[in-house]
Parts: sequence; structure tokens; C-alpha cells
Amino acid sequence: MNSNQNEITIIPKLQENDILKINNSSVDSPSSNQVLPLQFGTNTIKLDVKTRGSTSFETYTIMVNRTIPGLSQIEFNTDQVLLDMNPNQLNYTGQVSSATASIRITPTMSNHDANATITLVVNEQPQVVISGSQSTEIPLTKGIDNIIKLIYSSEELEFARIYELTIFREEDLFQLSEGSLDREFDPSMYQY
Repeated sequence: MNSNQNEITIIPKLQENDILKINNSSVDSPSSNQVLPLQFGTNTIKLDVKTRGSTSFETYTIMVNRTIPGLSQIEFNTDQVLLDMNPNQLNYTGQVSSATASIRITPTMSNHDANATITLVVNEQPQVVISGSQSTEIPLTKGIDNIIKLIYSSEELEFARIYELTIFREEDLFQLSEGSLDREFDPSMYQY
């Protein structure tokens, strides 16, 4: 079920003398429609029905899955960082070579809520990124975990989800005590 749908209607086809309980609560009029709120994720609806002439309740269980809004895909401008995207996973790690000074990220939303936004935060500096569009360059520091946060938020759904990407940029294999190379060190290059 779409994440924008926040309720479901149960339409019972019972007689006036039948008894209906929804999630252990008695229903005043078992033949009238019952509107139930839905939370994000799996919602279990238990219907207990006792028809005229029956001595016991029959129990029916309905499972309704309301999609959790968020990101369906995170892509990078380099094939060094590959993420196996899982909608329920919020933390990801990756590693790049020392030659990769920066990356760009393309996040894609799982639903098309026109009011939802994706905010990318690096070093406490936020930038809004449009779903399916590439971010600006994100600099990566050598030898440390570079933390990048992607915040999916929807005012309409009153919902936010924070994804954390930890990208480790490798250090150079060696350093010079004096002077400098004619270009940045690249482990795949053997002559400078």
C-alpha cells in the first residue's frame, strides 16, 4: 500500500444481530463501515466475527503493509562505491582509493510525494538534492571515515528518515620527505 494512504476502510457484510470485534474492540454497528488508521510498515488487523446461531467467534487476520517512505536508490559518480540498497537499511559503508578526491551522489525517492525533500549533509552543511539528480561535489578527506547524511523528509506524511553513508578514502601508499609529485598520487600509475 502506498505510503500516502494513512487509513483503510473495513466494509463488513454482517447482519444486525451478528457481533464484530476489530482488534479486540467491539463495534457498535457490525454492518457499518469501519475506518482504521495505518502506521508505516506492517499493520495487523484482527477481525473476530460471531454470527447469529454460532456459539464461538471466527477470527480473521488481515495484514496491510503501508510502504515506509524513503530512498529506493543511492548512486555515485564513481564505480568504486557500490551500495546494495535495502529500503530498511539506514547505514552504509564504502571505500575509495586515495586518488578519489570527491564524489557526487544521486539519491532517488521510493515514492513520488511532491512535498518530500532530500537533504544531503556533509560537515554540518546541508544541501537540498532533487530526487534522481546528482549532488554537488563532496570532498573526501584521506585516511578517515567521511560521514555523509541523506535526510528524506515529508511534511505531508510527518515523517523523516536519515541514511548515513560512511566513505573511507584510503591514504597514499607513500609520501615524499621533500618536493612533490607532478600530479596527485595514483596507485595504478608507476612513473611520475
